[in-house]
Amino acid sequence: RRPDDPLAHVAFGSALLALGDSRAADAEFSAARRLKPDDWVVRDQIALARSDRGEWDAAVEEQRESVRRFPRLAVVHKALAHALEGAGRLDDALAEYREAVRIQPHFPSAHLYLGRALVEAGDHRAALDELSRVDPGPPPADPKLSASTLAALARRRLLLEPRLPAIARGDDPPGDAETIADCARIAFAQHSCATAARLWKDAFAAAPELESNAISGDRYQAARAAAIAGTWDEARPGQPLDDPSRVRWRAQAIAWLEADLAAFAAMLESGTYRPRSLVLKRLGRWRVDPDLARLREEPALKRLPAAEQESLRDLWQRVDGVLAGARGTHPDEESKNPKESL
Repeated sequence: RRPDDPLAHVAFGSALLALGDSRAADAEFSAARRLKPDDWVVRDQIALARSDRGEWDAAVEEQRESVRRFPRLAVVHKALAHALEGAGRLDDALAEYREAVRIQPHFPSAHLYLGRALVEAGDHRAALDELSRVDPGPPPADPKLSASTLAALARRRLLLEPRLPAIARGDDPPGDAETIADCARIAFAQHSCATAARLWKDAFAAAPELESNAISGDRYQAARAAAIAGTWDEARPGQPLDDPSRVRWRAQAIAWLEADLAAFAAMLESGTYRPRSLVLKRLGRWRVDPDLARLREEPALKRLPAAEQESLRDLWQRVDGVLAGARGTHPDEESKNPKESL
């Protein structure tokens, strides 16, 4: 009825993606781009459809094309930053958020998300500055995304920073599990990944519910720290891969990832949309997150002992299997007939 409506083609393509028919979806997205090649909203909607499927690299490239076409439009830089964050590329996301607020200084939501990203990056003073630029308004649907909540978190971690060395040595008891977890995040932001992983273990020991909650993402953050500690640590760059501490951290990273993978596979058993969407986004990030690259990419795997290589290849094969189940496809057949996927 509306063959010349690009957003109708995007909506149709999104539905086809949900049915697992990637090739037909690509055709609809291409039709939308042909109809309005210079409409950033079209590309934004395509990117959102890709990110909803956990196809983070495709979402990033779609948004990056918008930036190439509209370099002076702040909103496209913010959209690209969102996709980069979803892919685990925090430094790149920060650069795009900063460009958005440079182009459009009064852009409250860009200041908000830049502030949140700066908290994650451990730049708490800069985060407070950005969050102070967010105009007060109606409360967001997610209370964790309010400027006041993020500012309180930044102030809390800013006070914890000077204590981190003593806490890491065991000279300053941190108290509750939440404080230990905050210290782990600070250590990770400071590239002290072995310290971060050890603090995560302490936090999980103090509050096992933190470790068992796959939705919160804490266990995944711990796995990222352990993965880096097991393969590279800025504090000890020359440490060999067969060093016992690195072997232990790699094993711990894999154990935490295995636990999350089992939880995500169980979520799919419900058959409802919300957990399926979460699984797609989370596992899609695993597939592109730079912090897991040394446990995922083949050149890096070949540097590890043969038994570890086999274990990790098996893990990623099972990750692909759960992703395919969430997408309604076979791992090697992303373009299955949609009726078969039903």
